[in-house]
Amino acid sequence: MFTEYKSLEWHEVSAISCRSCNRETLLRRTYSSVPDMEDQTNHTCTWNVVEPLQMYPVLLREPKPHAEMPRKVAAIFNQARHVAPVSPPAAAALLRAGLEVLLKGDPFNEPPKDTLFKCVESVAERTELRDLWQGMEVVRIVGNEAAHTAVLDLTIDSEDVDVLFLFLNEIVERSIAGPNKRLAFFDQLPENKKRDLSSD
Repeated sequence: MFTEYKSLEWHEVSAISCRSCNRETLLRRTYSSVPDMEDQTNHTCTWNVVEPLQMYPVLLREPKPHAEMPRKVAAIFNQARHVAPVSPPAAAALLRAGLEVLLKGDPFNEPPKDTLFKCVESVAERTELRDLWQGMEVVRIVGNEAAHTAVLDLTIDSEDVDVLFLFLNEIVERSIAGPNKRLAFFDQLPENKKRDLSSD
């Protein structure tokens, strides 16, 4: 019987050349040891191989940033797409930063808030945006776990980050793109058909 066991893990990086274009691809394979519980005499282990990870060229994570996402937020969003295949926790921390930049700009900064917590809290108080509050809280809390702990939270995986990407795009769609579309259609109406609500 194994009285004490420490898992072993090692990585192998290999280069593969394409015969057509001569470009190289770098792959990283991860091997982890697992004890053979049936062989209690020799204390042998078997090795599990994790699916190879392409390190170069970098495969950008989907989805792309929303077309109407503010430029600074989109830049952070794309940085998260770059690092997500290698480090989902790093991508989560970046997306949290992107959310903070988004909420401290138009149309949320009335009045401006000094922390992301207060930004999200103010959104929850606005009737037209209240249903976005939960998605914002998910991005904030998961991002905090990745960025604010002394040890990086490695339990955050690619599926978690995929949800954060979707939430951030949804926030832009509902708070920026949607109102812009409604305003554009409204502006196309004949002036004599529009109601002046200020005169009611």
